Amino acid sequence: NTGDGHKMAMWVGAEMQAKPFPPMLHPQALAMFHGPFMFVNVRGKRFMNEATWVQGKAVKYMQQPPNSQGLHLAYSVFDDNFTRDTADSLNYGGGMFWDSLSGVQGVPFDEAALRTQVEGFIEREIGFKANTLEELADLLEIDKEAFLEQTEKYNADCEAGVDSQFRKNPRLLYPIKQAPFYALKNGATMMCMPGGIKMSPRLECLDKDLNPIPGLYAAGNASGDLYAQDYPIHVSGTSTSRCLTWGYLLGRFIAGVE
Repeated sequence: NTGDGHKMAMWVGAEMQAKPFPPMLHPQALAMFHGPFMFVNVRGKRFMNEATWVQGKAVKYMQQPPNSQGLHLAYSVFDDNFTRDTADSLNYGGGMFWDSLSGVQGVPFDEAALRTQVEGFIEREIGFKANTLEELADLLEIDKEAFLEQTEKYNADCEAGVDSQFRKNPRLLYPIKQAPFYALKNGATMMCMPGGIKMSPRLECLDKDLNPIPGLYAAGNASGDLYAQDYPIHVSGTSTSRCLTWGYLLGRFIAGVE
């Protein structure tokens, strides 16, 4: 995170990839689950299609007005059917889109474990639980009137099967009607910055004229030009996997067996 590998390479003439550098942003700074449910900001309003990918969510969180503690965040809001609804949503999305969900193919989704996780967020005061939507708005310290109006509109869209605001997949429209009601604080965090040094196909660092620098190599997040302005998560773990794979290949290149 301090860029030491990048700086060491540049000190001996290596060239950094072109800007912008792609940040690895995830909505995991607070509660690590949000599901496909309705998001609102401190003004009690929706601001996006909640069924998009985690990078998009993180960016939109950062664009929202701050709360009383100066945090730019979102509140994911759902009712007591959230475990059932989350299990259903996995037919159409999930994983890193809903965040923090993992599983093994063929093994049933553990609804009890998700409920325990949400209760843990409530104990840490990054989650909230209330018997009424009015009480929930008070706990969140958001615009109550706007929130209640927004929830009513969202529920109407769920019944109609059409998201009139952001065109979310209708299969992922789950109403907020069954008490108790829940909300989780969701914020953005930067995991790392995967922009790095220009390199050859054999992982050699390149100078400004794109000539290899003898004996100087880069692998993993110190190497560049793999991502553009965004770190994709449609195939999860590409940052970690390239560190492992390219480190292995680099050893073979240096040993002369590749």
